[in-house]
Amino acid sequence: MRLAQLATPLLLRKASYTELAPVKLEPASPWVPLAIAVGAGLLVAMLGARSAARRAGRVGPIDALREAALEPPRIGPVRIVFGLLFLAGSITLLTLIRPSTGEGVMPLAMFTPMLLVIALTLLAPLVVPWISRLWALPLTAWTRVSGSLARSNVVAAPRRSASLAAPILAISAVAGSMVLSLSFAADSAEVTIRDSLRAPIVVTGSAKLDAGVGTVDAGLPLQFVRIDQDSAELEDAEGIDPAIATRTRNLTPLSGDLIKLTGNTVAVSKEVSGFEHYEVGDEVPVTFLDKTAVKLRIVAIVPDAFGVTPSFLVPLELARKYAPTAEPQRSFVLPAPGVTIDHAVPAAEWEAEQAEGVRKGNQFGLIMLLGPAALYSAIAIANTLLMGSLQRRHEFITSRLLGATPAQIRRMVLWESSLVGVVALSLGTAITVTVGILIRHAMTSGMTDVPVTVPWGVLLGIAGLCLTLAVGSALAPTTYILRRSQPSAAVE
Repeated sequence: MRLAQLATPLLLRKASYTELAPVKLEPASPWVPLAIAVGAGLLVAMLGARSAARRAGRVGPIDALREAALEPPRIGPVRIVFGLLFLAGSITLLTLIRPSTGEGVMPLAMFTPMLLVIALTLLAPLVVPWISRLWALPLTAWTRVSGSLARSNVVAAPRRSASLAAPILAISAVAGSMVLSLSFAADSAEVTIRDSLRAPIVVTGSAKLDAGVGTVDAGLPLQFVRIDQDSAELEDAEGIDPAIATRTRNLTPLSGDLIKLTGNTVAVSKEVSGFEHYEVGDEVPVTFLDKTAVKLRIVAIVPDAFGVTPSFLVPLELARKYAPTAEPQRSFVLPAPGVTIDHAVPAAEWEAEQAEGVRKGNQFGLIMLLGPAALYSAIAIANTLLMGSLQRRHEFITSRLLGATPAQIRRMVLWESSLVGVVALSLGTAITVTVGILIRHAMTSGMTDVPVTVPWGVLLGIAGLCLTLAVGSALAPTTYILRRSQPSAAVE
């Protein structure tokens, strides 16, 4: 927690003035979340210790020995009920990931894998042995004795195997789903930019172009505060000439008439219309940066055009009135025959630059969101496997008494930890693929020629790191135990 406090200012400094946050971000006071975290941690620890103590107090000596020798084959009904409830909730969220969801797609992509992880973690003692048997088929055929022992250990101790698989399942499912969803979001944004622009060239910067160069769509950027019933949000808008902008961009209204964009009027994007339940004829209270309050009447709802057109369009005259010093940030041009324009780039090149900017922003956001979670999960994986191996000291010594060599025990632990890791990664992959397919369909419905960008390097890196941590964290304490313990210690 202290490390998080020290890292927060640095991370916020990196995120300020980027695609994630166009303003400077300041860290909030850490005392309230710190108090909540400490209190919740102490409460959970005390409740867990009390529950374990009460359960231990009710177990007789013979039953305690039986339970210590072999795990009970069944899990409690409460755990099964809650596991099925979380699974049902996960399925409900999966059905909501569809094209009509709009802005809710990305939150669903974030929270659905979490709910699935909770469900599978609760039901893991039932699921992990079954999948382990399948993955153990080629392992036992190749390794014979050590692989068979590893399979038997995983199947005979489902609760221990489930606890070892849980952190690997969590990070692989959540991180994999987020990586794939953000990659598909960038693919969707790339196609949206491509389909929204009709002009063949783009002039970057605030260069003023003469009318003789052709049709020039030089919109003026401005900002205003949109007032809602219980909130106020700073919005980006653009002042346009509808007669020109409809020739250089795809602004065919879904409803209303863009020609009526004069005076105190506004056109809004489909996304904003759906999220705020706006309709043509509604009035939007806004306050411009000079503190002038105006009600803008909606005259049209236009298609979403991320990167090409902001969510709010106002008349060019209105933008000049309330943002008199504004200059065009880029101009879309239909050039006249034989005209050469300075600072002009082909539309395809500009579109590629915009799409690359989206991908870089998504990657940075992914690091901000998953970086601390990945570090915590790595610690959890190593800690769980270290504790699991250290608790098996007498088991390893007994195996030595039965004639097993240290090398054979190490191979058994190697295959056992690998089997648990592969099972967890299989479940994480199933979640990632399911969420990824649904997210891609929701984001690209109605689009054509959408590229498929799968970040294989990142996904394989996550899987490789999880397996490396699992195997290393299991082998290290095993090697330590075997070096410091002799078979004679079994009688202690």
